[in-house]
Amino acid sequence: MADFRGCIQEVREVYMSTKDKFLAMCLRESGKVVGLLVINGIDDEKRLNLGHVVLSKYQDNDHDLEGIEALIKHCFDAEGVLSVITNNVAESLEGMRVKGNNGGRQGYYRNWGKVTMRVVVFCVLFAAAAMAEVHENPGSPEPVPHEKYIRVISEADSPVQPTYIKTRDGLYVAAAVRKPKGDGPFPAIIIWHGAPGGRGMEQLAGWSRGDTGGPVWERFLQEGYVVAVADYRGGDMNLISSPSTTGIVTSIDDGLSIIEYVKGLKYVDANRLSLYGVSLGGNLVMQLISRVPVHRAIVGAPAAVWFLGARFPAKPAPGLDAFADIKPDPEVARKNIEPIKIPVLIPVGKADRLLGMARMLHDALAEAGKSVRLEIYDHGYHDFCLGPQGQTRTDLPRGEILLDSALEALEKSVAFVKDQLK
Repeated sequence: MADFRGCIQEVREVYMSTKDKFLAMCLRESGKVVGLLVINGIDDEKRLNLGHVVLSKYQDNDHDLEGIEALIKHCFDAEGVLSVITNNVAESLEGMRVKGNNGGRQGYYRNWGKVTMRVVVFCVLFAAAAMAEVHENPGSPEPVPHEKYIRVISEADSPVQPTYIKTRDGLYVAAAVRKPKGDGPFPAIIIWHGAPGGRGMEQLAGWSRGDTGGPVWERFLQEGYVVAVADYRGGDMNLISSPSTTGIVTSIDDGLSIIEYVKGLKYVDANRLSLYGVSLGGNLVMQLISRVPVHRAIVGAPAAVWFLGARFPAKPAPGLDAFADIKPDPEVARKNIEPIKIPVLIPVGKADRLLGMARMLHDALAEAGKSVRLEIYDHGYHDFCLGPQGQTRTDLPRGEILLDSALEALEKSVAFVKDQLK
């Protein structure tokens, strides 16, 4: 690092914007800082201006082509730009035409020579690494009294609105909606439970009030969010959890109808709608963000089996290896992941048998260059992040309890949808 510090000021003054944020480029294996990257801005012609510098000893490698392709793909697909501009002292050579995924339009990348190409490689690799994070969080196995975390919003100010939303085949799906006091428009979040579907209004309304001891639903309401606690149809999970190939209506259709309804509420800011789903509801949320634009997505212990193109095993293995043998379909996963443009947060517990599935989803999103963050919590059981849901859990010796890690996961979730998660 010592040999690198001396050039930072010169780089800042000569090659990079002084007002923008620097990103450190680090070796994956050792974490050693080997360069800097800065995004100087995107102009009116959708040209992304990148500034970058890399220690000379790390410029001589054979990853040029891979890095260039990854950079161009990320800029075109994720940032919506049409071309990339880099600024440094190398003389530019002939331009190189490349195709970008922008509705069939083409963009151009200026080839700044062999040295610059090698510099860009590191920018791409480490920018992609920064978009994917894994954090392990300590926690206690002892229950936390939940009383002070529930019924914190008066129903006089925020009554539960029982709502029935018409879906594609004419079936009405239930949702319990609560809004902050006032006219709005407010940001909103739709929260989907785990399996099975078809819980009904009484269950949804109870959750929205915190009747079962779970603090999640009211916590977002406290932060000024419209909260819709939503249902979806039940049935054979292998049929209703993936897009139909036979014309049947699935839970995905239910979810799309609910999103459309919530976005259309006069007191909702449609541009600030986030989604939250746990377990099977997490699979639903992943399917939805592959199809419609929303602000953020949280998937707690997601049963993303179908999103990744796999099938739910008839007899899952016992214990924490229940889904170890699941084999995603790479092409299905690729097609589902490719359209995703928003950050995804994945909270999961170490005592959850879907931990491996959560890692699998995280890795698939990360490898595709998507923004994803995996938060793993000590002692967290399946669905722990919602707290007690009033369910009979024979897999839990003490039943559903509120853990301190659930409260931490909740605060991170709130910060995430508000774009404040550090």
